Amino acid sequence: MKWLVQKIETFTLKNDVWIFIGAILLISLFQNTFALPYSWGKYLYYMFIVGLYLLPVLVFEYQKPKLKNRLSSWSFIGIWISVYLVYLFLAALIMQTRGQAALLPEIPHHEFFPVISLIIFWLAAGVEANTYLIKKLPKVKWIQQLNLDKAILIILLGMSLLLSAMAVSNLEQFRDEGLIYPSLDFTAIISHPILLLHFTWQFLFTYLAGYFFYFINKNFLVPILLRPKGILIYLCSVILCTVLFYPILAQLLLFLPISQNIMSLLPSDNHLVFDPINGLIPFCIMIFSVPIILVIQWFQQNNKITTLEKEKATVELGFLKQQINPHFFFNTLNNLYALSLKKSNDTPEVILQLSELMRYVIYKGKEQLVPLSEEVNYIQDYINLQQIRLHKSFAFKLDKQIDKNDILTPPLLLIILVENAFKHGIEPAEQACFININIRSDAEEFIFQCENSFEESDEAAEGIGLNNLRRRLLLRYPDRHTFQVERTHNTFKATLKISLP
Repeated sequence: MKWLVQKIETFTLKNDVWIFIGAILLISLFQNTFALPYSWGKYLYYMFIVGLYLLPVLVFEYQKPKLKNRLSSWSFIGIWISVYLVYLFLAALIMQTRGQAALLPEIPHHEFFPVISLIIFWLAAGVEANTYLIKKLPKVKWIQQLNLDKAILIILLGMSLLLSAMAVSNLEQFRDEGLIYPSLDFTAIISHPILLLHFTWQFLFTYLAGYFFYFINKNFLVPILLRPKGILIYLCSVILCTVLFYPILAQLLLFLPISQNIMSLLPSDNHLVFDPINGLIPFCIMIFSVPIILVIQWFQQNNKITTLEKEKATVELGFLKQQINPHFFFNTLNNLYALSLKKSNDTPEVILQLSELMRYVIYKGKEQLVPLSEEVNYIQDYINLQQIRLHKSFAFKLDKQIDKNDILTPPLLLIILVENAFKHGIEPAEQACFININIRSDAEEFIFQCENSFEESDEAAEGIGLNNLRRRLLLRYPDRHTFQVERTHNTFKATLKISLP
């Protein structure tokens, strides 16, 4: 079951094709309801025809993540326009004039395929807009500070302005009949700004009267009584608050100028303060808002737990980095000391190479993520240093095939495997030895493979490096990575695969 959930999660998060499959099913089901008598045959036939009609859309949506990574923004926009404007427009035009009568003769309306094209176009536009907003809106400062209560107040203010604008637009009907017609006259609105504000604050006060009961319920009744005392005590408190406050608020609503001259703003639509309907509405607000309040509280608690876990993981990752960095420098400084004793001509070159590596570790090592290209350059510099230091010939091969150029990786993560290869494979080797590094990446997966030879007498024991690597991967990429180690007769191969978001 866990495997199935992970597959479904991966499929739904990596592309949006399932949304359009759902649209095909909905269109087919909707059309089947008009084709009496209902039948599975007609439903499946509609599904086949609509699916065939939208096949280019499905293919595009399935390949969209790869296209976004491989193409420039303008190239991707061009393909998007070709699919959702050019293709859908031409296909709708052809089907409307020639194809619909042959494929769907029982449908008398020739607008069937044009309507489908219009629906799919707006659905695709909505999906892209949603993706953009998800990325951009959380970075907007005032949206970060926006919570549900503030959002509700903003919505209530907007509804009050809209009702006031419609009342001003149809002022004579509103004053004579007490009814608000759903139409806007911007000339009238601009001509009566004071009247617009006069109506707005009264409508807003009416909405705030209902919001008052939600506020009491969210901040007092649910946290203080529902959880500790149970449902019965909570219901008694809801009834008490309703009985206590609804007559007072109803009387305040009657004091509003609009209630005295034009219309009653009470839920009962009359001027009777103690009408039971005036109390029923606040009671329903508190009862039906409970699930929303509980869900919000659950999300808040879950976010706090997630934040604490991230903070803990960050601290632990920092501790692991502190263990790894000195490990490399101690080894290199010891070797540099040995070269200086021999008065080797390579000593200045080793010092220069070491300074470059230290610069990367100091400035990049403390960042959370760095470009993959920088990490690969660091590995190459490290290997160059080892070649100078060891004075030993060994076969080295680096094979890179990186399709996605903007891959980010935690700093000093991949070097652990290379260090392990030199420590257990290259340095103690008395015969011919080798180290091969293979790097692959596409839109879905990043693969790093390090293979090296080792002597049979060497146990190739796993030290702090590989143990720390496993822990860092678990903290950074939970459920998104695989790390395998294979030992053969005289070869050690470590393979790391990371699923990209």
